[in-house]
Amino acid sequence: MLNNRLVRIEELNKYNYLLNKWYKGKRKLLTIITSPYNTSLIYKELIILLLKENKRILYVWDSEEINKELVSGLKVDIKFTYSFISTEEVNSQINFVSYNNLEKIKHQYDFCIIDDISLFSKLTKANIRDAVEYLYLFCKKISIYSIEKVINIGDVIYISDLRRNSPFIEPRIMNTKVNLEEEIPYKLYDYFLWFKENKSKVIILVPYEDNVNKIYENYTELLKAKDIKIIKFLKKDNDKKIEALYKEKNKSVFVITNNIKNYSNLNNTNINIVVLMCDNAFFNYKKLVFLSSEAGKNSNKSLGEIILVSKVLSEDMELAKNITRNYNKEIWEKGLLKY
Repeated sequence: MLNNRLVRIEELNKYNYLLNKWYKGKRKLLTIITSPYNTSLIYKELIILLLKENKRILYVWDSEEINKELVSGLKVDIKFTYSFISTEEVNSQINFVSYNNLEKIKHQYDFCIIDDISLFSKLTKANIRDAVEYLYLFCKKISIYSIEKVINIGDVIYISDLRRNSPFIEPRIMNTKVNLEEEIPYKLYDYFLWFKENKSKVIILVPYEDNVNKIYENYTELLKAKDIKIIKFLKKDNDKKIEALYKEKNKSVFVITNNIKNYSNLNNTNINIVVLMCDNAFFNYKKLVFLSSEAGKNSNKSLGEIILVSKVLSEDMELAKNITRNYNKEIWEKGLLKY
């Protein structure tokens, strides 16, 4: 049985074949390149085959818990043992571990998945390369699940988004000479009014806490006449501060924050994202690609927007736009895009 969120079963079956073929081959490393938040169930069929042969699997990702989507999908078809490694390695058939706990791995595995897709990625290429280097001697085969090629050896498979049945949101770029801590560009001001009119959820991202405080104070005053309320949400704040606001279905919510993370799951709805000072080095292309995915992650809803506001067009902004455009180009050429 397959997850009912998957919309491209034929594509999934094709990738299952390619993945199984690679595992039986001589190459130790495989990179699977795809878009953010694609399903981890692409590994399901291979894992089932390995479990039936009493093989051991290691699942590495940036979380302190198991991958519930994968575990639930596997439980439908097979019984197995699994654990999350927090203090010491456990003798389970599937062990989940965070990047921060890799030093706990001391035993051999038949297959290792390094997942940099399922969660909002905060890892660099160097982080992933370090993980591969450490795990290389412990794992017979290693697959990296990523938005890009990280290692220059091994095989590569490109996978379309198996969840999305609508276009990937490409960022709109807005350059301005305005001091964004003190003023709102006219075009952005119009967007704010449009978001409010449509009762939208809006995340305004800035690089640092000092930016949050200054912009919160000034924008609150500038938007007061239009009855637009802004909530300040710092990285150190608990999510509960904004969870209640997102449950209000018929009210626009504007949140200004320096906390770059997954927001779209707060109310299972698409959000609008505005990135201020986007030419700051804090906003690298990988973060911007994941943010673009946030804006259209829940494809059964009306699509959101992502607007990148800066003084100049940075290389990271341009690269993020090209990557997201290529996602759409790929699924369009395959005839998979539905409007």
